[in-house]
Amino acid sequence: TLVESQRARIEYEDAQRAAAEAVQVGRDTIQEMACQGEQLKNANRFADETRYALEQSAKLLKNRTWSGWMSQLWQKAPKEATDDDDDAPKPEYEEEAPVWAQEAAQAVLNYKANVMVLEFCETEEQLETLQRVCDKMYRCASQEVAILDAPTTDGRLLMQSMLADLATLRKQQRKFGERSQTVETFKAPKPADAPEHVQQEAHLNLLGKDLDELHHMALSLNEMIGGQNRLMQSLEDKADENTEKSRMVSRRADRLVHKTSWAIVKKNLHRECVTIRHVESGKYLASWKGQVSLVDRIRPDTCLFEVWKRPKNDLVGLRNKFTGRWLGQSMFGSLVCSAWSFGVREEWQIDDGGEDETTRLLCASAGWGNGGYVSVGKDGAMEILGLEDGKDADLWQLVTQTRSRIR
Repeated sequence: TLVESQRARIEYEDAQRAAAEAVQVGRDTIQEMACQGEQLKNANRFADETRYALEQSAKLLKNRTWSGWMSQLWQKAPKEATDDDDDAPKPEYEEEAPVWAQEAAQAVLNYKANVMVLEFCETEEQLETLQRVCDKMYRCASQEVAILDAPTTDGRLLMQSMLADLATLRKQQRKFGERSQTVETFKAPKPADAPEHVQQEAHLNLLGKDLDELHHMALSLNEMIGGQNRLMQSLEDKADENTEKSRMVSRRADRLVHKTSWAIVKKNLHRECVTIRHVESGKYLASWKGQVSLVDRIRPDTCLFEVWKRPKNDLVGLRNKFTGRWLGQSMFGSLVCSAWSFGVREEWQIDDGGEDETTRLLCASAGWGNGGYVSVGKDGAMEILGLEDGKDADLWQLVTQTRSRIR
């Protein structure tokens, strides 16, 4: 009947309007994700520039000492960060694509060529015709990229590059077309001209196109989110690395100022008496006859250490309360407690601790002055790791001991 036909037409229009709005939301989301990706890339680039500046500063400070100058002879010069210096350079598929990605690359390039022609359309009819062609080519290119099976990391980067280009080209296309700001709605033919099954077929065709585009946009979003997660992980690693380098440069600068200053040197400050507990094993750091080891329980003659702080910096010294010897590094790089004075090899840096009051133990003189973290091996032997292994360094807990506890 006429009433049922009108009701069906209204339902078709509502469904198609909802589908078109969902497509528009998906396009806007892809645009936003592309902007976020650019911001993450800029942040990574800034982190590279910061790393280069810190490495240059460290090199200049090293050259002010004899040992630092000697260490520079076997080290490579810092790599300067450039605008094109990304951890994973974007492949140039426009020039030559691998065999497994040639069809997808050609589809993207074809779509790009047609989008570039939109600007030169002289009539509305030409623009509308070319818009339909571009829509079809966009769906084809998105499908070709979505079905790619990247065998390597470079292959996944190639897919990300194609998806990013598709999102950018789609945005350019919408600037010229009627789909950029308006929502397409279904215009059902007159009941006299078209039976109900024809209207249903047209309705399903339009919904199918929107659902197909939503499917490819979902695949694109999945790839973009994966790429941004990798960028965020890279940014986090670089931030940790730059923090370590910044602390190292600060230690070197403070040490150099301390050596060259004519001002009266202030005395070291005594802070507290502590025990040093290895968090993973639950054992305590102990010193006996210059050697350092881990023991199961606290012993007043071996496990108590006084914490002394250098003036004007964060470096501390750890002196055994019973023997009066200082914990530090030997000439051969091993951990000992044999020095009678608080020298350069007996300088340590500890973290703030945080809520769980745990810290890493950094020996400031290790690694030619770069610093190194104390770690415990599987056999219980202690060693000093390089600064680059700080993220995996063992955690320790410095517990303040009162006289009642010591007794």
